[in-house]
Amino acid sequence: MVEQLVVLPTRTAVEAALIRGVPGHQLRETVETLEDFGMHTLPPDLSDDDIADYLITTKVIKKQGLGVPGHEVGDSSGLT
Repeated sequence: MVEQLVVLPTRTAVEAALIRGVPGHQLRETVETLEDFGMHTLPPDLSDDDIADYLITTKVIKKQGLGVPGHEVGDSSGLT
């Protein structure tokens, strides 16, 4: 068994920690893919360099969540 602990800087959201450092074009592709699952679209004039800041400041990930609707954390029934 392996256990790990990640300590984030004070007042750092988990959502921010997950996307900081990911290239903007990859974030854009990911958001576009997630649009089919209800993720809000990005503003059309948003540059790749500004996507992470937009997602963090508007709390899109926090509000939208990263889970699958209808499934509790740890519930993998029905998922492949």
